[in-house]
Amino acid sequence: MAGGEEHEHLHDAPGRLESILTDTSAPLAERAWAASTVELRLLARLAAPAVVVYMINFVMSMSTQILCGHLGTLELAAASLGNTGVQTFAYGLMVRTESILSSLYVAAMLRWGRSKCLMRLCFSGRPTWSP
Repeated sequence: MAGGEEHEHLHDAPGRLESILTDTSAPLAERAWAASTVELRLLARLAAPAVVVYMINFVMSMSTQILCGHLGTLELAAASLGNTGVQTFAYGLMVRTESILSSLYVAAMLRWGRSKCLMRLCFSGRPTWSP
């Protein structure tokens, strides 16, 4: 599919989903299966990057522990604790950054409107609250 066709295909999903669910001529199981297929296509598109990042993180951690396991038990324990600490710190940073950015976005959107707040938050490097 070309980029424009794919974009139209994604925006058509709510209409298709509603038409599937309101069609009473089809059996309930068939409608549920068709609606699940539409939803899973949308969710797979959204979740694929997160799944890829999670798998890369897992493989890196596993390969580090395998290589350190060849060195000895003390080295394996140190690598395991180090990986756990780094992953916990990264997860905490990610969660905290998301909550800060979402509150900044809402505050900026209330102040300037949707189009101006995206430009100011993305290109200024810091939130500028004065107009």
